Amino acid sequence: MKQNIIILAAMAAMPLAFTACSSSDDDNTTTYVITPATTEFADEAKKLNFGDGIPLPDMTVIESIELSESGRYLIRLTEPTLDYEVKTRAGANEDYEYLTGFYHILVKGESYRLDGFGDLTMKIVGNVVNITIKLLNGHEATVEATPQDIVQAVAGSQGTRNLCQYWKVTKTRLRLENKKGLKLARDFEGCNLREIKQYIESNSDCRINETFETKGQITHISFSNFKTFQIDYTDGIDVGNWNWVKESDGTLHYTWEGHEMGNSFDAGNGIVVFKSNKSCWLTIDAVIDTDGTDYETTLTYMLEVE
Repeated sequence: MKQNIIILAAMAAMPLAFTACSSSDDDNTTTYVITPATTEFADEAKKLNFGDGIPLPDMTVIESIELSESGRYLIRLTEPTLDYEVKTRAGANEDYEYLTGFYHILVKGESYRLDGFGDLTMKIVGNVVNITIKLLNGHEATVEATPQDIVQAVAGSQGTRNLCQYWKVTKTRLRLENKKGLKLARDFEGCNLREIKQYIESNSDCRINETFETKGQITHISFSNFKTFQIDYTDGIDVGNWNWVKESDGTLHYTWEGHEMGNSFDAGNGIVVFKSNKSCWLTIDAVIDTDGTDYETTLTYMLEVE
């Protein structure tokens, strides 16, 4: 049952099309020349993989840290116990969770401040990289890594550079219909999942899983050059992986992280069209199955870089 497809749409289908985009909401005859996006973090983007992990004093183990081009970090933890001052969402089996937030460059290529978590420092000595993590509570953890454990983001294509940013969801456009003649259409400010669910169920027999509205509001979507993406809700995040299907027409495929984020999301494709490198429309088509009736759904999100 593809009950949660509306959330999935927001996050997963933000591929990049840099050719046609509309000068108005319904006119897509205009062609825009899009300059590839660049950020101050482009040269700092990297992913640190820790093999057996970095044990912290509270018994939490850090598996990886990703610093993205958008200025966001993403940490994967196992056996988490601390209440960090960042958004988290545990996996279905609660063996791991993710922490996310903004990071700041203290010393280029060497030291970073991760909001709500602590400081990350890397010092290369010969063939060894000494990595130190100092938490906000003053505890420290140090581990030796190799240069191969640190994956530096490479300069991506124009599409990837435009895609890998931190996007605010400013508007959601819903279109829903079935073969019995039902047609629903409405624009929503932002992406309030409770509001969308209530509208659908008040105007049709389509029923959405109750967990849908508990996620609150989708506020932001971000993609990274390391083929991960995340949706930020008002009270947590969900994480997945993406890759281009056909970059030239903006088609992207996505899957959810191990299908263990506690939701019945399906994998799928979506399309995005850029008006500029700071504004785009994201569209995904899906089917919501309710008691044997298929409701064909099109969701379009207006995304902007703040």
